[in-house]
Parts: sequence; C-alpha cells; structure tokens
Amino acid sequence: MKALMVCVFLSGLFFFIHTVIWRYQKRFQSKKMLLIIMMVVFLFIGLFRLTYLQWFHSALAYFSVCFSYLIFYLWLENDSPTLRFIGLLSDQNGTPMSLATLNSQFIEKNPIVGRLDILVEEGFCVYEPPNYRLTKKGTVVARLCTQLSRLFNIALEG
Repeated sequence: MKALMVCVFLSGLFFFIHTVIWRYQKRFQSKKMLLIIMMVVFLFIGLFRLTYLQWFHSALAYFSVCFSYLIFYLWLENDSPTLRFIGLLSDQNGTPMSLATLNSQFIEKNPIVGRLDILVEEGFCVYEPPNYRLTKKGTVVARLCTQLSRLFNIALEG
C-alpha cells in the first residue's frame, strides 16, 4: 500500500509540474521536457522510507504511469498520422475525401495508405472508391479527439 501511495504522490507531482511548465513556457519541448520532469520527480522518492521491494514496486508503478501518460500526450499532440486522418475526414462534415487529397496533407515519410487500411478494417472509416469517409464510430472518435485537443489547446496536425 505504501508503494501505491508513493506512486500516486510522484505521479501527481509529475502531472502538476508538467501542467505548470506547459502553460507558462511557450517553447515547450514536449518529449525531452517530459522525460526530464519524469526523472527529476523520481528523485523525490528519496523522501520516503521504503524497503527495496517497496522502492522497486513504486518505481515500476511510477514509470508505468508516466510512460503511459507520455504515449497518450504525444498521441494527443498529433505525432499520430492516424489521428490526423480522422481529424481531416471529420472536418469535411461527411463529405468523402480522395486518397490524393489526404496524401497532400502529409509529408513524404508518412506512408498513409497502410494506416487508412487499418482505419477501414477497424470500422472508423469506409472506402468508397476513390474516396474515404468517416463512419459513426469514426465520428465519435473524431469528436473526442477534437474536444481533447481543445481542452489541452493542441492543434490537430500530423
């Protein structure tokens, strides 16, 4: 139980520091800064009297929570082209988009056709040659992503 409380404290401190820095520093280097904050906050584990096993469990839980948050935050920040697809299709309000139009929104190193196939397989969009459009499931995800990006003040870009 003590390991869980230490994890909750450290994770809360990590989120608080990240939020404060993110809101007040205009040039926020997200990946690098998040890793630095994560490591600095971990040093606070020294404030607690823990056995080796408690320390190990606290560290494992803390880094699991932090890396999960890091993955979620970077996904939300649109390091994910898949999220960008959903956003682009959502912006069309049901109007289908061609593969050429979608391709024009991305740089060359983003192979998008494979990701579009996955979206079709998962039921987020439908391929009606030569266009793609969102399904109801895709529309729900698009709304959720749009609302989360507004909440965190992050532009939907890929």
